[in-house]
Amino acid sequence: MIDHPPSPDRLRSLVAALERIDLLAVGEAAEAQRCRAAITAGHYLAPRLSDESDKIVIAVVGPSGGGKSTIVNSIAQRRISDAGPLRPTTSEPVAWTDGMVPATFDGLRSRIPGSLVDSLRPPPEGVVVVDTPPPEVLDSSGVPIVRQILEVADAVVFVAGATRYADADAFALIEMAAQRGLPTVMVLNRLPTTPELQQVIAADFAAKLAARRLIPRPAAELVTTVAEGPVSPDTLALAPEAVARVTKDIEAMADPQSRPGIVAAAVTGSLRLLSGDLAAVRGHVIDGAVRRVELLDPMRAMYRDEARRLIAEVRRGKLASVGSDRLIEGLSSAATRRAGLAARATAEIWHELAPGLVEQVPDLFGHGAGTLAAARDRLGFWLADIEELARRRSPRRFGRRKRRRLIDSVLQASIDPRHSPDSRTARRLATTPELVESARDRLADELRGILETDSLRFVERLGPAVSGNILTELSTEASV
Repeated sequence: MIDHPPSPDRLRSLVAALERIDLLAVGEAAEAQRCRAAITAGHYLAPRLSDESDKIVIAVVGPSGGGKSTIVNSIAQRRISDAGPLRPTTSEPVAWTDGMVPATFDGLRSRIPGSLVDSLRPPPEGVVVVDTPPPEVLDSSGVPIVRQILEVADAVVFVAGATRYADADAFALIEMAAQRGLPTVMVLNRLPTTPELQQVIAADFAAKLAARRLIPRPAAELVTTVAEGPVSPDTLALAPEAVARVTKDIEAMADPQSRPGIVAAAVTGSLRLLSGDLAAVRGHVIDGAVRRVELLDPMRAMYRDEARRLIAEVRRGKLASVGSDRLIEGLSSAATRRAGLAARATAEIWHELAPGLVEQVPDLFGHGAGTLAAARDRLGFWLADIEELARRRSPRRFGRRKRRRLIDSVLQASIDPRHSPDSRTARRLATTPELVESARDRLADELRGILETDSLRFVERLGPAVSGNILTELSTEASV
């Protein structure tokens, strides 16, 4: 095993730190790198390092139509997966096992559908063989299922047909395995029965692999060939001799002397991948802090400007015609409209700077669903406060009608600078000018608060600001 690998506890702490970060403001690629780091650390390395002797997972991967299921059935000499002309035949992963799976794979089973197949003829002891769907089969979140299996596999058998081995999807799967340092058996299936043609096709595939540095040299013998042949209608398998070399490769991986080396290679490659991802994520976190300011500053400016315009309109008397019985509704509607204008302007700016933040949240292009109701509540409290203040400041001799006239006049004066009350009420207001000023100031505060509350949707979309020590936490080294 490698020297001084991080402890499972340290890896789980690292995952917790990664989960506190949201990098969508930096870009979808940065967010994908953060997710990959969390998966590598939490779904593979932590459980694998908790039990290095646990079974290894061999993922059988490849493009659609390559015959992966037929290869698995042929090694098992029984029907593990369905196989046939329908594409894709395998829509969910199928694990061939003795009934037990390692913790690395068990966690994946809780997230994606699939099945376990055990039998009187289980796979070689110490391994689980997983027949995977092709890359075009996605889970409910739109992520290819095969990629998720590759993220927790220890070794790979790549299977492609003679006509599709050069597909981009095929090389993407091999390159993903190579990134993690996984031992990979290259299988060309459904080849012509003529040995000379097999040699030509295998040599071409080997040359393409070597050009991408996926094998050490362009040698045809580094590719396992399987010719077309009769398939049993019962087992959906080729004859055992047709897949003898593939079977031998899997048995070699299962050898107790080989498994520690396979695990060591997978762990080493995964740690190398994780280290690179963490370095990138630390850079993204710094970029994200800068981007956060770039996004929040215009948002705050838009809402601040709309609040200022709204308060100016109210103080100029634009809502003066609204009666006292409709005052709250009129102010609430005006505030909600201004919140919608600020939201649309902000969302358009964000769409230019960080489209991933707003593309899946169209509601950000308008005011929040609860803004109007929240405005009514908030202005209702303002009205109640002003009424109570007016009651306390009115003379004791005032009866209910005089006090009501005073309150109505205060409220009307707060939205109409040209308000002219009756002479008695005017004299009372002249002796308590703070009533109108207080009403105006408190109203302005509430209107600002309504827009500020609506703006919090944008802050929530960015997620919480990262703590100052997050860069230290984003490491496989134990915290000091």
